[in-house]
Amino acid sequence: MGITPEKKLGLVLTGGGARAAYQVGVLRAIAEITGFEKNPFAIISGFSAGALNGTWLASQSENFEAVTRRMVETWSSLTAEQIFKVGPLSFTKIAYRWIRDRSSGGIKKNQITYLLDTSPLAELIKSKINFKALNENIQNNLFHAISVCATDYRTGQSVAFYNGHENINDWNILNRKSLRTLISAEHVLASSAIPIFFPPVRIGESYFGDGMVRLNSPLSAAIHLGAEKLLVIGNRRQGLPLPQTPRAASEGITLGEIVGTILSGLFLDSLDSDLERIARVNRGVAVMSAEAKASQPDHLREIPILNLAPLSEVIHAPANELSRMPMTFSYLLRGIGVSENKGSDLLSYLAFEPEYLCSLIQIGHQDTLNRKAEILKFFDL
Repeated sequence: MGITPEKKLGLVLTGGGARAAYQVGVLRAIAEITGFEKNPFAIISGFSAGALNGTWLASQSENFEAVTRRMVETWSSLTAEQIFKVGPLSFTKIAYRWIRDRSSGGIKKNQITYLLDTSPLAELIKSKINFKALNENIQNNLFHAISVCATDYRTGQSVAFYNGHENINDWNILNRKSLRTLISAEHVLASSAIPIFFPPVRIGESYFGDGMVRLNSPLSAAIHLGAEKLLVIGNRRQGLPLPQTPRAASEGITLGEIVGTILSGLFLDSLDSDLERIARVNRGVAVMSAEAKASQPDHLREIPILNLAPLSEVIHAPANELSRMPMTFSYLLRGIGVSENKGSDLLSYLAFEPEYLCSLIQIGHQDTLNRKAEILKFFDL
């Protein structure tokens, strides 16, 4: 049975590299709480690593329980070797290209712009996600719309690649635009390409990177696609951040800490701001009369939102995680200042190791079970 347009539930999955394992625990708990046979979400919008989880879920919409179980199984056993090459030869080749290209004075074309070879990730995406089935699910009206956001490095725009119902109109607002297309592995790989670390992906005549780089409104794509209620899975603790342990200024700051702070700004801050913005709109619309709602030019509507985010900051990578990483990759991270007591933000995005990933899945699962009443209310159960 197709999804009727009277009630479109939207799912927004944000970025965060390895932190996206938290989303898998949340989705698994939702499957257990609700007992849904089929995927209950008519619209899924994914960014960065959330694009991988979103397209995976949409490609197997016929069995919500089974697909969330398989996602847990896969994420629980992921290793760095399945995301990027970790052998000495790969790192040596990349290091040589960096030295050669940086010393060429800009003469050489197609200079290297990344630190890690993510060809294993491309194979993982193709092996786990049936893109033919995903696009057919939309064509057969089993699913309303899917979007994968990536950043166009040449124009600076955030592009929402989407496939969906024929009544969906394209949008082009400020630095955000949409492009209707058949969703493929290249779109997911581009959306997941963490700046500097992962290589940009060529799509058409441009190069694309992580979907969170220029996206200041992560909820907008799902709303444009027609979502009437939104379930958002973030990866930062709700409420105020925990106080950090002070360090003497004489210790200096490392490149790893700077990069980790920049990535946190990209992956986390925009979602918090957008949630606040939607909450203000909802409060304003709620007090408007029916006539005022009908006459206002922006067609604002109230969109109920349930934000499922970590209840604590244990999502940070533990200090001993660095020692469990492959030796060559650990050497690279230590070279930019990541250590047992520095750079935990950066490490949390790149720590694709089973022990850490399993802990995130368990946290997401338990956090969601603790909010069972809110889950049932969101789904009107």
